[in-house]
This record gives sequence, structure tokens and C-alpha cells, in this order.
Amino acid sequence: MLEALKTVHWEALSHAYGEANDIPELLLALTSGEQIIRERALETLFTNMYHQGTVYQASAYAAPFLIELLTHEKVQGKEDLLFLLAHLASGDGYHHQHLDLSSEEEIQSPQFQEEMAEQLFWVRKTHEAVSEGKEIYISLLEHPDIRVKMGAAYLLAHLQEYAPQTIPLLYALFKSEGDERVKANLIFSLAALDLQSERGYQFVKELATGADNPLLQFAAALVTVESGRNDIPHKVIDLLIQVAMHKREVGEAYEWIPWGQWRANYKAVWALRWLSPQPARYTINPLITALHTYLTDVARETGIDIWQYRSSNDFIAVIVERATRTEGGNDDNGRHMNVDLHLAQYARQVPTTVDEAIKVAFHLAFRNEKLKDGTCLQDLSLEQRLVLKMLVDCGLAWRGTGGGRDSMTGEWVDRITCVADLRHVGLPATQEGLRAFLQQK
Repeated sequence: MLEALKTVHWEALSHAYGEANDIPELLLALTSGEQIIRERALETLFTNMYHQGTVYQASAYAAPFLIELLTHEKVQGKEDLLFLLAHLASGDGYHHQHLDLSSEEEIQSPQFQEEMAEQLFWVRKTHEAVSEGKEIYISLLEHPDIRVKMGAAYLLAHLQEYAPQTIPLLYALFKSEGDERVKANLIFSLAALDLQSERGYQFVKELATGADNPLLQFAAALVTVESGRNDIPHKVIDLLIQVAMHKREVGEAYEWIPWGQWRANYKAVWALRWLSPQPARYTINPLITALHTYLTDVARETGIDIWQYRSSNDFIAVIVERATRTEGGNDDNGRHMNVDLHLAQYARQVPTTVDEAIKVAFHLAFRNEKLKDGTCLQDLSLEQRLVLKMLVDCGLAWRGTGGGRDSMTGEWVDRITCVADLRHVGLPATQEGLRAFLQQK
């Protein structure tokens, strides 16, 4: 197994941290029967060969050996190898991925262009190397371990060039599969390959509006919204808002899915950013209303008047104080701390929910478009006013009491989740400034 490792001059290749002479040992560690050894090797391979989305020379040379490991029955953790291969197939070059960090003059320089061309060469080579294992990945769609089966579908979804062959196989597997996790994974995989076709869109829309299984309905709702179509059913949008506001549970099975790398509540609210202007106008009112209801329910359950706090930091401090208490003797040895985990969860959940919902609502209302000079309250739509009013009323949307110095003006301002967006569209970037704007006659 992996006999050909010795034929590659790894010391002449590079990865994110320099010479790639550590790759052979890491690849061999993936054959270990001890899970901890495999996990450490996999983590290092990820950071070396797919560093923050960037692939390298060593990535292209390592891919065939990862594919070889998939063919050996005794090799464990094949789902992790498939996951790594999928990321290698979708990697980018450093310069191309970080163009926004360079000036136009630097980008146009001969040295930059030469370096970027070299990096993109290895991006193509890495993708080609991964694609060579297509037939192996297809065979693993029938693997008895559902994690491997899901990993194979996940990887095939990253090989767009084989979509004509892969799509029929995935649709057939969806019809015959009984496990909800595998079926949900197939929804995401099919969407990656076929969502822009009428067949693909109707497939997910029907599941999003009619599936009995909560996980399948949620998965289909996510990709239906991400299609960017104008005819997104309101029922689908409402479902995602319910998940985002913790009113509808998706279930732990979602965490099994390779596509489920972010928690369901986060995915639900951020998926709404894909909405085109027509369904977006519908979304803003129910999203802000659901956020208000969520905060009111939390206030009732915790006994904390959420609306009185001017920052999320203030709220977190109160939650932590109430959720923890010290009991026991008079000295340190006799004392112990009890934590109310149910109450403590709100320390992170509430500020994060507010942050995400308001950020998305603001995007849907203003679409990152600058307002005309002299814009007044009457010039804004009802949806735009609703978002701004929530910003003014909800102190949890503001990061910290006192805030900090504005990098452009030097003035002291509060920290807000949307401060950059407010400034970009031409609105006041402080809570008091927004309040005064909304009080215009």
C-alpha cells in the first residue's frame, strides 16, 4: 500500500508551510488502526494542502495516494478522505483568492501575474488529479457505511465536469435510499450539480413545500432559496425563519451531513441573503417580527428585560452572573460552582441570533446600494424603516457600551453589527444618529 510514495521527490514540492517532505509520513498515518493517529494526520494534511481554501504543488501529488487509500478495504475513515479530496478539488490559488488584498497596480505587475498563473496551474492539476478517481467515488455510493456513501456523493458534487453522468445516479439513489441523512445529503449534492435546471429546481421546491420529514424539508428549503429564483414559496421562507429563530428543530441528524458544517440556525438565516428583490420584500417583515417575538420569549423565560440593555456585552454579563453560582464551605477547597446550562446557552445564542438576523434583514432591505445625497426618512421603503427601527430599539444589536474610535473620523462611536453597511449606504452609524434620523418629520 502506497509503495509509490518513494518515487515522488517531495522535498522539491511545496505546500502552505514550505517543503512537502512531511507528506509521505502523514499519508502513511492515514492507514493506522488508531483513530487519534488518523485524525491528527488528516488535520495536518488539511492545513498543509488546503490552507484556508488554497491548494499547492503537494496537493496535486498527494491526491492520487488519497484515492488509492479508498480502494483498500482495511483503511478506516474513508469518509474523511473523501471530504479532504472534495476540498482539494474545489481549492483556489492564493493570489486569485485574495485579489481584494492587493492594489490594482500590484495585480497588474508582471511578477504578480506570473505567480498567479503558476498557482492556478496547480489548482487545475489538483482538480484533475482528484477527478481521476471518479469511478471509485461512484462505486462508493453503494458502500454499506452511510458516512462513506454521503462522502462519495459530496465529492462527486464538486466534480461538475461529470455532472451528466453523476446526476442520474444521484436521483436514482435518492429514490431507493431509506436513510434520511443520506437523502438530505443527496439533496445538497444534487443542488450543487443541477439546481439551475428546471428539473433540479422543481425537485427541491416540491420537497421544501411537501416533504413530511423535517430534515429533508429543511435541506430542500435551503437550496430552494439559494436558487435566487423569483417564485420562492412564502412557505419555504417562513420555514427558514422558524429555524433561524429557534422555533423549529431540524434534528441532530443534520450534523451527520458533510454539507452540514454550519449549525442549522446560522444556515437558515444566511440562506435568505440569496433571495432576489421580489421575495426579499416579503421576507423582511416576518423576519423582524420573528426576531422581536424570539427576544420577547427569551425575556419572559429568563426574567431579564432584554430591551433595556444598550449592548450585547451588558446582556452577556447579566446572563453569566445569573447562570453561575458558588456553593459550599467558606474556604476555596469546600466551594464548587453550579452552572445553569439552560440559562447559560443564551449568553451566546441571543447575541448571535440578533447579529445574524439584523445583518441579513439590512442586506435584504438595502441591497448594498448607496442612498442618494439628502435622502430623508420619507424616501425609504416601509421595509427599510422597519429594519432601522429594530436597530434603534434593540440594544443587543450594538456591540459594546462606549464602543471605540471610528477609523475614518476619529469620533467615538458604538460598535454595531451593521456599522460598515450603515456607513456604506450613507446612513448614521450610531444608535443616537439613527434614532434622530427616524424621528424626522
